[in-house]
Amino acid sequence: METPNKGDSRWGSLFKNDLQGMLLPILLITIIGSVNIFSATYISSIYENTGLLGYFSKHIGFLFFSMAIGVVLYRYDYRQLQKSHMLQRIMIATLIGMVLVLVAGSVINGARRWIVIGPVSIQPSEFAKLAAIIWTSAKLSTMRKWGKSRYNNPLTNLQGYVSERVGYMLPMLVWPIIFAVLTILQPDMGTTVLIFGFSFILIYLAGFDGRFFGGAFAVAGVIGFIAARMSPYRWERIQS
Repeated sequence: METPNKGDSRWGSLFKNDLQGMLLPILLITIIGSVNIFSATYISSIYENTGLLGYFSKHIGFLFFSMAIGVVLYRYDYRQLQKSHMLQRIMIATLIGMVLVLVAGSVINGARRWIVIGPVSIQPSEFAKLAAIIWTSAKLSTMRKWGKSRYNNPLTNLQGYVSERVGYMLPMLVWPIIFAVLTILQPDMGTTVLIFGFSFILIYLAGFDGRFFGGAFAVAGVIGFIAARMSPYRWERIQS
């Protein structure tokens, strides 16, 4: 198979950088998702007399709105987010939203997760996912290297080993933990796991102690099983 080179005019410059190369799969996912939404809602739209494109037209409106935001964010220098004043603003704004939903959020299906403003409903925990990723990534970018463990064999002093590893991780997890606690109070266990899990995985991918993560995932699995077993609706979800 012939390999295109940089100066091959037949291939040209399809993408200026890797980020633009991501646009193709994003476009494909968007098209597939839109087709699924239309397929799942057009019958309901007909029965509710909202027209064939009732729900779908709302989806298209949000899609164009999201694309406009995407264009703005694409031109934004993401490295600005790791500056301390930017991090503080993002975390505090997210915290306010998380507290506000607990105080004045709308209860839907037994959970208080949304702030309803006219025809628009906002779920602050979705922003908390992104805020947790930003915080952890910013902190990871300042870490030159992980501290070498004093314990060659963790089993010789398990308590000291765990305390040492947690001490390294805690600065990167402080805000994700706060957001996770506020989310479980809604309650929303699934989003809680994602908020904390995204940050946890980022730390692991950055090269942190694999042995510690192996044990942590095992403990998390046991806790997750117990939490699911104690809640009938969670257990029914797993069974289904």
